[in-house]
Amino acid sequence: MLRHNLTLWIFLLLLIIVPYGLLMLGEALEPYSIDTALAHQPPSTEFPFGTDALGRDMFARIIYATGLSLSVTAQALFIAFALAVILGGIAGYMHNRLPDQIISWVIALIYIVPFILFVVAVFAVFEPGIERAYIAIGCLGWVAPARLIRAEVIQIRTSLFVVAEKAFGYSERQILFRSIIPLSLMPALLSLLYFIPELIGVEVGLSFFGLGAQPPTPSLGRLIYEGLSQIYTGWWLPLIPSGVLLIVVSTIYAATHKLGKATRYGR
Repeated sequence: MLRHNLTLWIFLLLLIIVPYGLLMLGEALEPYSIDTALAHQPPSTEFPFGTDALGRDMFARIIYATGLSLSVTAQALFIAFALAVILGGIAGYMHNRLPDQIISWVIALIYIVPFILFVVAVFAVFEPGIERAYIAIGCLGWVAPARLIRAEVIQIRTSLFVVAEKAFGYSERQILFRSIIPLSLMPALLSLLYFIPELIGVEVGLSFFGLGAQPPTPSLGRLIYEGLSQIYTGWWLPLIPSGVLLIVVSTIYAATHKLGKATRYGR
């Protein structure tokens, strides 16, 4: 089990390192460089993914866009996980008391409010942008892992070692955050990892509504959206970003599913 937990933490570390590595590589390849003389060049050895209407290298833009989409997804996961640990842990430890009732009511409220309405409401106040969109996603995505942490804490808080720590005079805060919550993190982490493909897909949807990355910043959703309007001029403009999106989502889902099974069953 320790080996699988280590694999999980390595996977999480890669989710942080890889996006920023792609951003740096994409930036070095100059994704914003314009040369209209090279507009709508099909895929070739010089331009593996072709060029767009302004002659920008699609390979550089897709590398940068993939890094951007993954980096903001990682930020949303961090926000969601932090909120889930704090609020889910408090709700579980204060089971059937006022804090638990309030947090459970908020969770139920978030479940019944459509996500897109919340995002539109946020952007009615703030300027649209992919970072703001994923902060909003993170503030909504904590509810499912929080419920898992709450359930784990409720079960663990009656254990003999918790009773012993209370007898030795440890405070409730020490018992909760130093002893109980560390044992409750794994189910929440796995549930958030399964949420990654959905988060990446959300970015595509937000771009269609004009609530994602704003021009000229490339993101996978933005590239697909812009490419669809030019599909008869350059077939590669929507199809290659869509293929990259499918590969990224499928890879993350397959790795998460395999890791989840190994961690759950100890194989």
